[in-house]
Amino acid sequence: MHELYTLALLTSVISATGALSPGPLTISTLLLGVRRGWRGGLLVALGHILVELPYVALLTYLWFLVRSILLTPPVRITMDLLCAGFLSYLALTAVRSTGEELTQLQLGYRFTSPLLTGIVFTGLNAHFLLWWLTAALPILRLCALNCTPLTFVIMYCSHVWLDLVWLPLVAEAGRRSALLLGVRTKYLLYGVTAVLLGLSTYLIADALWVLWRWRS
Repeated sequence: MHELYTLALLTSVISATGALSPGPLTISTLLLGVRRGWRGGLLVALGHILVELPYVALLTYLWFLVRSILLTPPVRITMDLLCAGFLSYLALTAVRSTGEELTQLQLGYRFTSPLLTGIVFTGLNAHFLLWWLTAALPILRLCALNCTPLTFVIMYCSHVWLDLVWLPLVAEAGRRSALLLGVRTKYLLYGVTAVLLGLSTYLIADALWVLWRWRS
């Protein structure tokens, strides 16, 4: 029983370094929240879980095998470019929304599914996938020492509650910021759009760097 308490505590502490770090998922959740509020954030979290849960289950047993696959240049380059493309699409959607009437709850991602956003920015985010292979490695190792269904459930629940709380809070913060800013909502969207494009540029640069090292 002591080992389970230790696993739960360690998982919660380490998970905070990933869940609370700004990235494509967090920024997109903020923008989606302008129109959808905390419910949009909850749907993003559920989309995130749909990809993360089977991935973590696989890593618990085969993390060494998955690590060798994810670190290969072709896989990393492909994930970077796909994620960058989706980021650019979301940024374009945000820019178009600023030309509409400034009724706050009509702004945001009109045609973007929060559930799909959670799925894409989890499954195509190489940095998230590698986080489980690096920063979260102590969690996986401790869980693997006593690999039972109960151990896995405790480990994952100790991790995922942060996403289920944090992402709805981020989305609601986006909605309330829009309401407070009033006609200046478009500047909030422009700012978030700039961050999305910056993240997209970073991923493209990372893909080019990996390609250069791979070919040299």
